[in-house]
Amino acid sequence: MRNGEMRIANSNMHYFYYSWEYFAGVQINLGNNNVELYGATPHLWIDHYDFNDCRNILPGLLDTDIKLVAFTPKPYNYCFAAVDEAHRSVTLNYYKNCIRAAKSLGVKLMNISPAGGCRDFDIGKLSERFRDTLRELCKYSEDYGVSIALGTETAEQSPLLNTGHQLVEMKDQIDCCNLKVLVNTGVLNRCGETVKEWFEIFGSDIAYVHLVDNPPLQNIRDILDAGYEGYTGLWTTDEDLWYAPAEADRLRLKELEGLLERADAG
Repeated sequence: MRNGEMRIANSNMHYFYYSWEYFAGVQINLGNNNVELYGATPHLWIDHYDFNDCRNILPGLLDTDIKLVAFTPKPYNYCFAAVDEAHRSVTLNYYKNCIRAAKSLGVKLMNISPAGGCRDFDIGKLSERFRDTLRELCKYSEDYGVSIALGTETAEQSPLLNTGHQLVEMKDQIDCCNLKVLVNTGVLNRCGETVKEWFEIFGSDIAYVHLVDNPPLQNIRDILDAGYEGYTGLWTTDEDLWYAPAEADRLRLKELEGLLERADAG
């Protein structure tokens, strides 16, 4: 669905108590064909051993006009900054299986965040482990034609990668052409950064935007003013929406239409 100048995608992450078939039906009824797949139970099962539920989603995709535009795997307790070698190994295996799942579903972009990391370790050590693990994953994903979009997190959620400038440094150190940027408006707003600043810093490297919960009008204006042509995914941190996700989607889309009209009006 194209909303004004913004290409909108919705996610199944708040359909925690509903089937994939129910979610897909709601999106079709709302006229929203673009979907960001949140890789988690009950819709998709992936762990560090294997993935085996993609076939449950594919029939629904073939039977509808749903298009998967991005894949965001649930991090569970896997951690790119894991210092323990066993933890790092299962983390890599998990995300490699996520890459394989994305490929099998025809998705070319996988979104990740730096959540996690033991805070009693030196930040330099955590950054080093994060860099080396993600670099290995980026090289692996190249063979599958999948790009990885990396975002930031608040200091409450992660001891590293809390600002855009820290992300610039990490991206430069990893130095992989398929490592892109994920904008999370909720994180930016809480950390005192702006969407405009991020587009000035990263430009065309921004591959996806998470428009979180009830964004301020300025977030919308910044996305539109940047001339961004990628997808903007509606993202939520509100667990109350789990109980009536279809109504929540209807209301959010209506609110977004109002924000876009106000942004167009200046």
